[in-house]
Amino acid sequence: MKSTFTKRAYLTIALCLINVCLLYSQAGTTQPLPPSNWEQTGAGTSSNPYLISNLANLRWFSENSSDWWINADTQVFFRQTNSIDASETENWNGGKGFHPIGHWTEIHIIGFLYPETGFWFVGDYDGDGYNIDGLHINQEVGIDCVGLFSKVYKSTIKNIHLDNLYINATHDNEHLMVGGIGGRVLYATIENCGVKGIVNSLNESDWHFNRVGGTLGFALGSTISGSYSESIVVGKHNSMYSDTSSGGIVGITESSIIVNSFSSGEVSAINTYSESGGGETHAGGILGESVKSKIEYTFSTSKVFSSINGVSYAGGLVGRFGEESILQYSFFAGDVSIIGMISYLGGIAGRVTHSEIGDCFSEGTITDINTTTDLNVGGIAGLLMTSSMKNSYTTCKIIYSEARTVFLGGLAGVIFMFSTIENSFWDIEKTEIEEATGITMNNSDVVDSFGLTTYEMKQAQTYIEYGWDFEDIWMINPLIMGGYPYISMPLFKTVENLEYEYFEGVVNLIWEAPSYILHGAVLGYLVNRDRVFLTFAETTYVSDDDVAIGETYLYEIIAVYTNPDGFSKPVFITIDIPLSNYDEYTFLSWTKLVGNFPNPFNPNTTIYFEIVQEGNVSLEIFNIRGQKIRQLVNDFREIGHHQAIWNGTDDFGNAVGSGMYFYRMTTDDYSAVKRMMLLK
Repeated sequence: MKSTFTKRAYLTIALCLINVCLLYSQAGTTQPLPPSNWEQTGAGTSSNPYLISNLANLRWFSENSSDWWINADTQVFFRQTNSIDASETENWNGGKGFHPIGHWTEIHIIGFLYPETGFWFVGDYDGDGYNIDGLHINQEVGIDCVGLFSKVYKSTIKNIHLDNLYINATHDNEHLMVGGIGGRVLYATIENCGVKGIVNSLNESDWHFNRVGGTLGFALGSTISGSYSESIVVGKHNSMYSDTSSGGIVGITESSIIVNSFSSGEVSAINTYSESGGGETHAGGILGESVKSKIEYTFSTSKVFSSINGVSYAGGLVGRFGEESILQYSFFAGDVSIIGMISYLGGIAGRVTHSEIGDCFSEGTITDINTTTDLNVGGIAGLLMTSSMKNSYTTCKIIYSEARTVFLGGLAGVIFMFSTIENSFWDIEKTEIEEATGITMNNSDVVDSFGLTTYEMKQAQTYIEYGWDFEDIWMINPLIMGGYPYISMPLFKTVENLEYEYFEGVVNLIWEAPSYILHGAVLGYLVNRDRVFLTFAETTYVSDDDVAIGETYLYEIIAVYTNPDGFSKPVFITIDIPLSNYDEYTFLSWTKLVGNFPNPFNPNTTIYFEIVQEGNVSLEIFNIRGQKIRQLVNDFREIGHHQAIWNGTDDFGNAVGSGMYFYRMTTDDYSAVKRMMLLK
């Protein structure tokens, strides 16, 4: 009887394995099946992707992986074609909400470890800049990787914007990875994605970690670029031995890159276990923890908080930063605070091991709420171990409790084991801290790094003397960052096609707004002349009538952004003011369309041109769509200076509307086009 039962058991197991193998064999050799409720669904190829045009399409995508998944080596392509209202997902699946894309079903348990054997998302999803609004995910003890996408492998996810997102994920016997875009992401590219909402995770397991980020929970071998999170990110644990890592962008990265990205909102890593233990919490405005990763051109304005009755790490950008990681061209401007038995607290990073920090700055408040044993705190880093810091500064105010031991420095609390701080500074008046470090030991050194007065901190020459790059990296402007040096993020695009016109003692500057804005809006433009503030313009033009003949002026235009606040790199133009006005010129060297004045104008403007060879001249006016609206000149002209007045009407005498217009001059051997602005 026992033998019969055993044979039956083995037979049952064998049949189950055969069925599973057949399922995967079919999945790996057949093409994805289109859902019945789609219109013009496509074929899932790069040239003919599946189209996500409504919530029904998105639901099919998330709940029917076997219909589109091929294998771990074959990408399937999707493209979103409309913004989607996903608010009704709150009531889906018995209150669990939306089912994350790329989560294996019950039969694919080994899919957690091996993408080849489970329905991870393997493909290309292009949100095309559209929103998914009100997505709701409430997974209680069921899914270990939670986000719009659960697990992602060798894929590209781009141009998705999640608004009013709500994620609440809990688990009690697995590692938990939670992010707005994706939970667990391997060897993928995340590009131009944004998240606004709440991302909350709670792991109640005694031995498993918790990773949560506004964008991704965990990233390995991946690149995150042009992305943002404006969210409340909370990672919680209630265990003596487990770790929690919370980041504004990613909970933890390994061998990954984060570039040109930012976060705002709140980031918390909390362990509520009451007794002291071996667990840790890591919280950072960009990353909770970094391993062998590169972070550059990032910034955070978040409130960052780490709390545990154990070892606690909190940094404005990264909580725990280590193992050959690099952080550069980045800044923090917010508040960071900590509770711990042993605490590492810094304006940029809590703890830095075997890594590099360069060309970064921090401002705001650093607060130790309650550290019971050892506090390591600095304006840039709490601790440097076998690491380097260079060309960085801080103005952070540090508030700390009376811990048993406090290591406090303007730049770092503790540096040891062959660490160096070089060419870095802190505002001694704002911080009220006298020393660069709390303690320097074990063959470590502080080189050319000082506390400076507020006045000295606002002088570019202070930094240039120590090798700081004020050509390509750093900038300084009395109206930006309170006059302290700043780094312009590539996220904030510059103005385009800056040109000028000069006539009768007036310089007219005209430019075009940035053609591509990933996030936020242009508030206006700072206009400087010879490095001194001239005016703030809300339009794409400005006039300067305070110029002298024979002089040379350097103008710069800086685009000012809001939500988030930021500044582009300046665009420069040098103008030589002639010794005499246009109407006094007597010598002509070439045929030329000089320009129009005034510009902008209402209702009349005069267009000036000159020719060096007599002949027929045509002067036409076009609207912004390229349609010809007026033939202003079309006749024979002698050598010399000429002008034509346009009164803002078309060929039929009808007044045209406000806006940009183009005028084109044509002769037998010359053609030129310029722009003008009609304002009413």
